[in-house]
Amino acid sequence: LAEIAAAKRFVIGWRPEGRPMSWLPPGNAEPDGFSVALCRRIADAVAERICNATGTKIEVHFRPVTEAKNERFRALEDRRIDILCGTTTRTLSRAEEFDIDFTLPVFLTGGVFASPNRKAARVRGLQDLRGGVLGVLDDTTTSAVLEPRVDAQGDVTLVYLRSLSGGLRCLLDAPCPVRLRDGSRADVSLDAVAGDQLTLLRQRDAADLTAEEVWVSRDFFSFEPYALAISSERRDLRLLADRVLSQVYRGEEVKTLLSIYIERLGGNLPQALLNYYTIIAIPE
Repeated sequence: LAEIAAAKRFVIGWRPEGRPMSWLPPGNAEPDGFSVALCRRIADAVAERICNATGTKIEVHFRPVTEAKNERFRALEDRRIDILCGTTTRTLSRAEEFDIDFTLPVFLTGGVFASPNRKAARVRGLQDLRGGVLGVLDDTTTSAVLEPRVDAQGDVTLVYLRSLSGGLRCLLDAPCPVRLRDGSRADVSLDAVAGDQLTLLRQRDAADLTAEEVWVSRDFFSFEPYALAISSERRDLRLLADRVLSQVYRGEEVKTLLSIYIERLGGNLPQALLNYYTIIAIPE
């Protein structure tokens, strides 16, 4: 917090294509989303703590970051941002590879498959894709989970997409420009696209596709806890962030935010998800 006080600003990093967790609504000057709303709560707590201790006024700034070459994590290490909001999955390997730490989880989703909504073409698992082509985004938790499983099964071709929304469109309009695992480029016909469920549902809408056209499975092949990320050298900031999140999770505010950002966009609020927040909230 001393670094933030000296800079007199708190910079929230956000992912522009992370709806409903983070995105820039048309006509807005600042981003919005479920993760962004939580980051705003944390920013308020940081500003209040610093103001009470030193009298310093803190300004909140927003900086967009991308997945390219792990730029979002480098931005934390380089202090270009103070906290990362969006659709970042909390993993041990990321905490080991980069000088970052994670807050309490902010959402729980999982990896699923999207496929053409025809009974014979619906994909629930890799066993439904024998001899088929599967598209994923490279350098994601989804690709990390599926690569060894595809290799073990031996009869599925894994390719890397330019974007999830483009891949979803290609399920109906082949061929699709992709990168093969050997690094070469090709145009191929896709049988399925894999990603976390929330992102696939959001990207299906962004691609102007309907549930009648593209089917998104409910069967998770992995679990992906989204979390906010902070530099591992800022323990006091992480503790304050976890305190704010725990307060939100123990009350009704988390249900209100979920209703605004998740349920309104076609999701649902299963009781198990609400129970999850109650369980992970840390007591004082």
